[in-house]
Amino acid sequence: AGITLLPVTDIGPETAILLKEKLDNGEWVAIVGDRIAVNPQRGGDWRVCWSPFMGQPAPFPQGPFILASILRCPGNL
Repeated sequence: AGITLLPVTDIGPETAILLKEKLDNGEWVAIVGDRIAVNPQRGGDWRVCWSPFMGQPAPFPQGPFILASILRCPGNL
């Protein structure tokens, strides 16, 4: 048993496959999702989910939630 860390620079389609394999093997996947883009995406969208945090609305990136949906696993904040 141990911890496997995947740096942000190494994330691509193959990463989703690796994460799916880990989930299928009963392993846990944690994504540090406290960073949002510095600039909005095309069309001015920020691609964030707003959620209460320490009594105030706070933006969290949509990516981890979209990935959880694709991998059919729970996504928790």
